[in-house]
Amino acid sequence: MAEHTLSILTPSVNNLSARIFVRAAGLDFEELDVWGKKDEPRFADKDPALLTPMQAKAAKDAEAALAVPLEVYREFFLDGNTFIGGDSPTIADIRLAATLEFLRAIDYDFPAWAEDYMKAVESALGEAYSEPAADVRGYVAQVTAAA
Repeated sequence: MAEHTLSILTPSVNNLSARIFVRAAGLDFEELDVWGKKDEPRFADKDPALLTPMQAKAAKDAEAALAVPLEVYREFFLDGNTFIGGDSPTIADIRLAATLEFLRAIDYDFPAWAEDYMKAVESALGEAYSEPAADVRGYVAQVTAAA
């Protein structure tokens, strides 16, 4: 039995960050996928707020507002470096890359630097990144195919 249990929703961007981190950190853990079970008492007792879906207008407004903060990441946090912290990925890189992975659900047209950045993070972290990211990519493919 693993030392830690990570309750996850496989297509969640928030979960993706944690899933990449525990792998990259080499922690002893097991994943418990609670997809479709989050409303059950066992899980709801741990997370009484559950999840709130985003409304259509909020989604459009969010998409329109993305360009500015993304440019801030490029100019200020990356500042010509491959990663936010310099030569190797940090927790901040894991979070930004995970967020970008999930943005594909709205068919956001990423700037070239963001595509290069995501490839660099995945290349540096290897399977620690690509294994959980594959779950999000599968979900995004499913959602975008249905749209």
